[in-house]
Amino acid sequence: MAVDLLTGEVARVALPDEVTAPPVVRKGGVYVGAWDGRVRRFRGQSLEWSAETGAEVTAACLVVGGRVYVGSRDGTLYAYEKDRLLFRFRAGGHLSASPTFYRGMVFVGSEDGWLYALDPEDGGVRYKVRTGPVHAPVAGYKGVLYIPTWQGEVYAFDPLSRETLWSVALEGEVWGGLAVGEEHVYVAGWDGVLRALDRLTGEEVWSLEVGKTTAGLAYAQGHVYAATEEGRLLAVDRRGQVVFEASGLGPVQVPPLPLPEEVLVVSLSGRLYRFGVG
Repeated sequence: MAVDLLTGEVARVALPDEVTAPPVVRKGGVYVGAWDGRVRRFRGQSLEWSAETGAEVTAACLVVGGRVYVGSRDGTLYAYEKDRLLFRFRAGGHLSASPTFYRGMVFVGSEDGWLYALDPEDGGVRYKVRTGPVHAPVAGYKGVLYIPTWQGEVYAFDPLSRETLWSVALEGEVWGGLAVGEEHVYVAGWDGVLRALDRLTGEEVWSLEVGKTTAGLAYAQGHVYAATEEGRLLAVDRRGQVVFEASGLGPVQVPPLPLPEEVLVVSLSGRLYRFGVG
C-alpha cells in the first residue's frame, strides 16, 4: 500500500502472501520482502522484478548501488542485481535483522550468535565476531558499530580494529533497532524502558518507562521516537523529557518514520497515523 501524503490517496498492490519486512524506497522504486520468501521491486504499482530466497523474509533488504542484499530465515544472505543472483552466504542461524553496509563491508547479525563482516562483492567472510543472537540491525556512526543483541546486551565495536570499545547488559530482550544521536545511543526493549547511553562510554545517562517495545527506534532533529506494543508513541528529547505523546494506537511493531514537522506510525491492525510534532 502506498499513501499520497498530500491528497490521502491510497494505492494498493495485492501480493500472494503477507508482507513481513519493512519496505525500502531507493532509486525511484520500492523493495518489499514477504512471507513467501520473495523480494520484489515495484515502480509505482508495476512489478519490475522479483527474486526468490529459501524461506521467509522478515527483515528489510539493503540496497547499495545496483545491488540488493536480502536476509532470509533460511539463514542465508542473498545478493542480487535486479533478479540475477550474484552470491549467497550461509550463516549458522536465522537472519532476522537487516544487513548493514559500513566501512566497505556488509555486516550480518545472525541468531547463531555471530556478527559476520562480508565482502560486498562476493560475500566472502572477512571476519566474524561472537555477539550473542541478533534480531535487530546494527548501526554505524562515526567509525563505530553499535550492536544490540536479543539477550539485552549492547556493544560498541570498532569494525576496523575489531576491538570492543564497551558493552552494556540491559534487563530485557532487545527486538528492535537502536538509534544513535550525536551524544547518545538509545535502546528500548521488552522490559519497557527506554535508555540513553553515553555514546563514548556506554554509561546510562537517563532512562524512561515507555512500555514493551519491539519496534525499532528512530532519531531525528534531536529527538528519539519510540512506539510500543501498548500503542504509545513518544518523542523524547536529549535530556529524557517527553515532548510529544499519543496513545490508543494499538500494538506497533515497525519503527516510526519522522518527517519534517510530523511523524508517521503504522499499527499492527493496519492503520496509518500521522501526527504533527513541529
